[in-house]
Amino acid sequence: MNKKIKLTQFVQTSLIGFNTIVTDQYSQTIELYDAIPKYVWGNQNRINGKFLDPIIRPFKHKGKDYIAKITPAAVEVSKGEFKYFFPSQREELVEDALRKLASDGQGVFLQDKLEKNSLPMASVLFTLYELQKELKRMGHSYNINQIKESLNICANTGVILESTQGSGVIISNIFDTLGLESKDDVGNGKATKCFVRFNLLVTKSINDKTYRLLNYDACMSYKKSLARWLHKRMSHNYRQASLRKPYTIHLSTIIRDSGITASKRIATTLQRIESALDELKDSKMILMFEVEKILSDKLVDAKIVIYPDSKFVSDIIKGNKLNKKSEIT
Repeated sequence: MNKKIKLTQFVQTSLIGFNTIVTDQYSQTIELYDAIPKYVWGNQNRINGKFLDPIIRPFKHKGKDYIAKITPAAVEVSKGEFKYFFPSQREELVEDALRKLASDGQGVFLQDKLEKNSLPMASVLFTLYELQKELKRMGHSYNINQIKESLNICANTGVILESTQGSGVIISNIFDTLGLESKDDVGNGKATKCFVRFNLLVTKSINDKTYRLLNYDACMSYKKSLARWLHKRMSHNYRQASLRKPYTIHLSTIIRDSGITASKRIATTLQRIESALDELKDSKMILMFEVEKILSDKLVDAKIVIYPDSKFVSDIIKGNKLNKKSEIT
């Protein structure tokens, strides 16, 4: 990362409205940005042990069709030697922890003084130790070098978002800007002061007040990435949660929109989804789920009906109240 990028290069203003203000266990989901299937949860099969080809993933969000093109990050793993990475589960957890810090009061808008007409962008100020401590609190222990690597992967992973409805193209990185002090200034690196300017779509969602309350503690506790994805999707889209109005989703939709690598046997993929749903049951987020298999000689799809537990319903009600309050103010 370019060491010339300093916090003094930016104008800081308050990140009004994004604080969760409910209890310590919550964060926020982000409109459209969180729907982009940008993480790679499986093995990253590099060419010659170094290179990766971009991934193209079609997905749907709120009835609109999109195409996401994810270009891997080239990260310097030793002096003069670069290796390609896609953002994985570790990067997802790091980004979620940073968003939690932002929603807990460390978020600001940062506007670049050196760029004419630059936009104030949603950002977070932190030290590497604070980020490490937050991840450890949630059961994810990484050393400082692993955290710095994750930050660099997010800052260098390209995301090209195209709408098939002809409404434009957005070319960005997962993190718009990453600023780190020189490691030479901070000894073991834990006290390194850092800032991240989030993706432009995060800023847009905050300005438009389209973010939604998320039970951060529950999401960070899941062992399966797919359980985290399902919880986030339901938290953002399932606004009328109740036992009388269960959440319905198809197996084919999960495969298309989550970015999971589907097995050649669709039954195997369904088993993975059921295992993720079991994790939501264990955390008391859902009460039960039903699977209606769709057959044509063999399994071709499945309709999954999910019944929320009272804990999840309570979270949605809290989120609805906060959004109404935000709209008024």
